Amino acid sequence: MTFWYHMYGTDIGTFSILIDNKTTIFNISGNQGDKWIKGTADVGLNGDFFLVLQAEMKNGYNGDIAVDDIVFVNCNIGSDGEYNGPADITFEDMRRTFSHIAEYDHQD
Repeated sequence: MTFWYHMYGTDIGTFSILIDNKTTIFNISGNQGDKWIKGTADVGLNGDFFLVLQAEMKNGYNGDIAVDDIVFVNCNIGSDGEYNGPADITFEDMRRTFSHIAEYDHQD
């Protein structure tokens, strides 16, 4: 997966990404400057899982942690559950898919 993150301020703690709230696949701490930085993390899983994006501040409130443009790469799974070759999936793609599923599930 790829994403952009911004960690700026004197009280910035740690930003981590975990799989199933157990395995850390990305971790960075401290002030990274007033800029957006491209990050990558290897999910390396096939099947069901969930990601936890965890941001922690130090003792104060001086700073912000932000994440944007999360993209899952090489994960084109067809409706039959078979892998259909490389594809990138954004959160926008997932939102459209889940909205469509929700509409289908609520039909009479």
